[in-house]
Amino acid sequence: MKKRLTFCSLFLIFSSFAVLTYNDFSTLITKTLQNYSTNKWPEKVYIQTDKSNYFTTDTIWFSAYLVNGITHLKSTKSKVLYTELINDTDSVIKKRQLYINAISTHGDFSIDKNLQEGKYRLRAYTNYMQNESPDFFFEKQISIWNKDNDRGSPNTLDQITKSKEDFTFNKPILNFYPEGGDLVENITSKIAVKLENEAYKTTPITVKIEDEKATMITEFKTLNYGLGLFYLKPLPYKTYYASIELNGKLYKYQIPKALPIGYGLSVNQKDN
Repeated sequence: MKKRLTFCSLFLIFSSFAVLTYNDFSTLITKTLQNYSTNKWPEKVYIQTDKSNYFTTDTIWFSAYLVNGITHLKSTKSKVLYTELINDTDSVIKKRQLYINAISTHGDFSIDKNLQEGKYRLRAYTNYMQNESPDFFFEKQISIWNKDNDRGSPNTLDQITKSKEDFTFNKPILNFYPEGGDLVENITSKIAVKLENEAYKTTPITVKIEDEKATMITEFKTLNYGLGLFYLKPLPYKTYYASIELNGKLYKYQIPKALPIGYGLSVNQKDN
C-alpha cells in the first residue's frame, strides 16, 4: 500500500512539473512573438518601376514603398530610404537618398548615354535594415540597352514572344522554400516555390507534385512573380518531384529530402 501511495505521489509531482513546464514554455513563446510583432518587427521595402527594360538616355522612374513587415502599414522606424543602381560587377553607379514620411515616395535615375548595356539591379534599404543581413534589402533586376544598337525596342511583342521561346531551350529554375527551413518526415509542411523567369512572372503555371512512382500528390498554379505554395507530408524512404510542362516540354525537379528527425515550425495568424 505504501509503495502504491509513493508511486501515485511521484506521478502527481512529475505530472504537475510537466504541466508547469509546458505552460511556462507556452507563455515564453507568446511573449516573444508579441515583443517581435510590437517592437522588433522588420521593415520591408518594395520598388515599383515604370518598366523593366530601358534604353541609354532613358530615365528610370519608380515608386518606393516602406512598410512595417508584420502589418504592412506605414513604417515608423525610418524616414530616409537609400536607393542604388548597381552594375553586374556589384559597383554602385548611382545612389539617391529619399525622404519618406508616408507609406510611399517617388524617385528616378537618369541613364547616361555612355552606360554599358546589360543587366543592372535596383537596391533599396534603410539604416535600420542594415542591422540585419543584406538579404533583407529589396533588389530588382532591370535591363539597359544601348540605343545606338539597332535591335528594336526591348518591350515589343516580338521580343516578349522570343523571350518565351528562348525559355524552352533552357531548363527554368524552380526554387523550393520549406517553412521552418527543412522538411521533416511524417510532418505536414508548407512549401513555397518560386519560378525564376521574367517571361512567365504574370502567367499562371501548373506545377504537379508526385513521388518516385509518379503517384500524384497534389498540384497548384503559380501566382504573380512565379510564386506558389503547396503542402506536403514527406514519408520515409520516399522521393518527391515537382514537374511543369511548357511549350510541349516536361521539366522535373527533386524536392529537398526530408530529415528523419527534427522539428517543424509553422506560423499561422490568429486574431491580432
